Order: sequence, then C-alpha cells, then structure tokens
Amino acid sequence: MNSKKKNSLWKKTRHSLSNFWSKSRSKKIEKNSFLIYCIFLLSILDAILTLAWIKSGLAIEANPFLAPFLEMGDCAFFAIKILITSAACIILYFNKHRAFGSAIISATVVVYVLLTVYHFLGAWASLCPEDIPEFVEKLVIMLS
Repeated sequence: MNSKKKNSLWKKTRHSLSNFWSKSRSKKIEKNSFLIYCIFLLSILDAILTLAWIKSGLAIEANPFLAPFLEMGDCAFFAIKILITSAACIILYFNKHRAFGSAIISATVVVYVLLTVYHFLGAWASLCPEDIPEFVEKLVIMLS
C-alpha cells in the first residue's frame, strides 16, 4: 500500500470511530433505569441460586409468601418470583424520578447484591469448606 492510501484509510477509520463514539455517548442510559434492569437480573439469579440451595438441602425458602409456591414446583416458584419482581420493577420504573423511588431502587440493588454475595459465599463454604477463610465461614454461619 502506498502512503496516500494508508493515510486515507487511517482518516476514514478515525472518522468512523469518532462518529461511533459521539453517537454512543449521546445514548446514555439513565442511572435508575439501569439499576432497575440490575434488580430484575439479580432477582432471576437469586431465584436460580435459591432453587439450587433448596435442591441441595442447604436451605429452605425464607420468604413465607413464596414458600407455598415452591411446594407447587420449581416452575411455579420461579414464575411467581419473576412475576412479582416484574411488577415491582414496573412500579419502580414509573417512580424512578421521585426521590423516594430513587432511594428504594438504590436500596433494592444493595440488598440484591448482598444476597447474591451471600449465596456465593454459602456455596463456596459448602463446596470447599477447607479453602474458605475463617471469617467468611463465621459470617455465613452468623447470617444463616
């Protein structure tokens, strides 16, 4: 390739990247909308991990509202949990610009993240008890 073609190709590439960058920056996702998506995804993860814990005999369903649905079967439990979370996410979406709605969204994300960490620490403690630090084992026991 001669230098003229290289320069022209380089300019086109730079121009394309610049356009892509400016367009992607203009399509910002609003923070609370993103957090609502996170709530929904973390709820799905929580349902999957809860079912795994229950099936392995390590836990029982702590939510008294969802426990009867677990007796109906895994699909019923999962469907009701997702239905409830979807309804809550829709309500949060329509209240995301209010101060109280924003606070609830942030608090819910924190709770779900902590719950997910608890699920993973518990799984780690049950699968590889010799590998976990003592403070993690005490924390899982304290929270159980």
